[in-house]
Amino acid sequence: MTVAIPCECDVEGVAVLRCGSAPFDADMLAALASRVDACIADDAITGVVLASADGGFCGELDVEYLRRVSVAAPGELEAFVERGVALAMRIESSRKPFAAAIEGAARGVALEVALACHRRLGADSAACALGFTDLRLGLPPMLGTSARLAARLGTAAARKLLEDPSLLTAVAALKAGLVDELRPAGSVIDEARRWVRAAAARRSQRPAEAVVAAQLARGHGVHHAQAVAEYVEVARGAVAQ
Repeated sequence: MTVAIPCECDVEGVAVLRCGSAPFDADMLAALASRVDACIADDAITGVVLASADGGFCGELDVEYLRRVSVAAPGELEAFVERGVALAMRIESSRKPFAAAIEGAARGVALEVALACHRRLGADSAACALGFTDLRLGLPPMLGTSARLAARLGTAAARKLLEDPSLLTAVAALKAGLVDELRPAGSVIDEARRWVRAAAARRSQRPAEAVVAAQLARGHGVHHAQAVAEYVEVARGAVAQ
């Protein structure tokens, strides 16, 4: 199935990718990766906002897809996870700023995509909820998020969040460090655009700092091959139940 991720670019070069609530499977991952890669490669684009659409943010992990490929095509499961980890790394290590504008629910792998961005803005509303809900299925984070979150929040705080499968309200997510700021519903995307513009201007004025940040982000990927193997091992058992 083809997944459409609309892309809008304003006159200042900020691209907005609308990531709706389609199930997160190989098609969704391929569509998102294609858009992200095109934005990174396009010199006319200065930064990117990953935005909610259709009441959700990036969709939830498609467990039926995982179950199907784990039985029929085990190599595809590993390739799927590897592509997801690589996409998160490209977002995090990009010299262009990425912001996540979360107006709906960001569950499981969708929250992981948001955490790969350089800034996360949530809606101050009941519709905005975040959590590592894939844990309810017996699945750990898929996109190398454990190391990413520990680097940001510290090991103890990250572990507490990563082992909690519940959905947090927007206010609780802000207190926990999963989002950086809350904005009124309906203004989140515009505020994310403003942050990206300002961040892109700072990075153009201080290119050395942008390079250092990208290099440090790439350093998080040293153990990603092991993380992929561990996820695949757990996933094969969890989705078979």
